Amino acid sequence: MTLRIAGTMRAGELDIDVDLEVPRGHTVALVGPNGAGKTTIIRSITGLQALETGRIEVDGVVWDAPADDIFVPAERRHVGVVFQDYRLFGHLSARENVAFGLRAAGVSRRPAHEAAESIMARLGVGAAADRRPDSLSGGQAQRVAIGRALAIEPDVLLLDEPMAALDVSARGAVRRDLRDWIASVDGYRLLVTHDPVDAHALADHVVVVEHGRVTQTGTMAELAAAPRSDYVAELMGTNLVRGRLVGDHLDVDGGGTLFVGAHHVDDGPVVATVRPAAVALHRERPEGSPRNVWESIVVGVDVADGRVRVRLGDPHPFVVEVTAAGFASLEAGAGSSLWASVKASEIALVADA
Repeated sequence: MTLRIAGTMRAGELDIDVDLEVPRGHTVALVGPNGAGKTTIIRSITGLQALETGRIEVDGVVWDAPADDIFVPAERRHVGVVFQDYRLFGHLSARENVAFGLRAAGVSRRPAHEAAESIMARLGVGAAADRRPDSLSGGQAQRVAIGRALAIEPDVLLLDEPMAALDVSARGAVRRDLRDWIASVDGYRLLVTHDPVDAHALADHVVVVEHGRVTQTGTMAELAAAPRSDYVAELMGTNLVRGRLVGDHLDVDGGGTLFVGAHHVDDGPVVATVRPAAVALHRERPEGSPRNVWESIVVGVDVADGRVRVRLGDPHPFVVEVTAAGFASLEAGAGSSLWASVKASEIALVADA
């Protein structure tokens, strides 16, 4: 059971040719630089743009197949969309916005509003039901937009940069809730994002689109370990670690501890980021200032453009970037034991709850 889009389309001068699948019950993140074709792919799934060739299928039902003269119009595709700017209807209350899809599908006013109120209560914005969008905070508007998409119990949920309109300080506070809300959709979930933290927190799998083509797929760890393009290397220019912050240290999910420097994040669930170049490798246990020192096994080595990306095993399976000369001086390879270190000040934190 999958959502599959395999076909060609155009966006201005850009020719797009993609083949991607979203398994039922999974969240796939679609990432890529501006102008890569991500929005056009989303539009083709919603039915706002037709394929030139190929087909779109959901659970074996064809939505678009030019060769067979099949095109299911947007209003007949059971798709919920959360837009980057939310696109709430300014003349409607929050309750009416959430109920809009149900009303458009023919549900009478009272049951549609009752369903909307139930969803809004679950999303924590029940008290805002009578307010217009211009009086909502960014977080409240996001919840209303998500409620509108969830209310129709969609077969396909599409989220276009759902965190982009939020202040940085507010993103961590809603990220975990967002993961739980979209997980309630027992269908197909496709997330468009530029933020590796969002992809790490919300998605099971990542599809990279560049110049209208899928250039790499995999988990965040797989992309970080062996980026196949400059864009992916830049996107994955950080190691992501989830855990629980307690004072000056992070208890890492799955085991291990990392000490952190000065921060403005409250104790609790966090996502920590560590740049690959911030991690140092040593043949012997280092002396000096780093508070985080551990021994690990090299599980992989990738060389590109004079830089070496070293993949470490437990307790912290980081990707470390060093110069070719620096790696040569370690006289190490896959299976070698090395010491790694990172300063507490090099670990950045983002709230994850």
